[in-house]
Amino acid sequence: MEKIHLSTRLYELEASMPDTYWTKRAFEEMSYLLELERCGWLDMLEGAEKHGIRENTEVEETGGLLSATDLLEQGLTMLETDSRKFQTVTEATVYRLEKALAPLSAKAKKLRVLCCGNAHIDMNWMWGYQETASVTVDTIRTVLALMDEYPKMTYTQSQASVYEILEKYAPDTLPQIRRLVREGRWEASVSTWVENEKNMGSLEAMTRHLLYAKTYISKLLGIPLENLDLDLEPDTFGHPCHLPEILKKGGVRYYYHCRGHEGPNLFRWQAPSEAQVLAFREPNWYNLSIDYGMCRNVPQFCRDYCVETVLHMYGVGDHGGGPTKRDLNRLCDMAKWPLFPKIEFGTVRQFFRE
Repeated sequence: MEKIHLSTRLYELEASMPDTYWTKRAFEEMSYLLELERCGWLDMLEGAEKHGIRENTEVEETGGLLSATDLLEQGLTMLETDSRKFQTVTEATVYRLEKALAPLSAKAKKLRVLCCGNAHIDMNWMWGYQETASVTVDTIRTVLALMDEYPKMTYTQSQASVYEILEKYAPDTLPQIRRLVREGRWEASVSTWVENEKNMGSLEAMTRHLLYAKTYISKLLGIPLENLDLDLEPDTFGHPCHLPEILKKGGVRYYYHCRGHEGPNLFRWQAPSEAQVLAFREPNWYNLSIDYGMCRNVPQFCRDYCVETVLHMYGVGDHGGGPTKRDLNRLCDMAKWPLFPKIEFGTVRQFFRE
């Protein structure tokens, strides 16, 4: 009951405060810590810490050891007192809170969010080829400019047809993409020519997707065929039960999707033949932004699937677009918050391999 009580107090306080950056920072850090506690991560203390966390001088002295719950309650009490006094959450209050709860920082950083940029580009929706080509070139030029400006930024792009458009209409982009591929920052998540209809397509059609797409990308970008082992299909509507067999024989080990399944988010997908691929169903959606509340489900996901890393693929827009400066600036800022998970740039393949 105590854990529910702390969450209720926090959300009631948040509702009464102005919606500012410092309000978001304080309440998202506290929310994340409360989720860590609820999911048992704060109980997984090592050595002498497992019997309690030595209290910080910034919180009320009790003369002994504090459990994680006690420390969180004292931090919340301090936040309540300061916020009601000033009728807002101030910068000074946030720094006091972070100092008071510093003993929990190492445990907070035990979990990690890998952030990978992406632009969803429909090849066969309700527009013509010229518009598709224009959107593709504009999107990729924007992404490449951002990757120059943000030297740690990573990006994943599926569909061999995207790269064919670049080769035809923007060949000057390819040397930079090849360099970023070598640096491990650009991920060619290509196993199909387009994000194809998998329920109605024949075995022959899906086999040729794998053959033509991977052969083309391997030659164009200089990627060994065995490294093209990821099929990124966020907007594909259905996924037939025999697909793992086709994918495995085509050298695919990892499958990312969003639609067409209400089961677990991370699982080994097995065909009737018993061929398997490791599959990840996006728990949120595939064209997300970077927002302050994105880490609230991290402790639950990690507990459910016995992992310490969560994938967050982001990129605004459903007809090109991709990562924005707002996304990137916010991501870099949240990575510095001491009571949050580790937030890092990464790739989809990196997540699967871990």
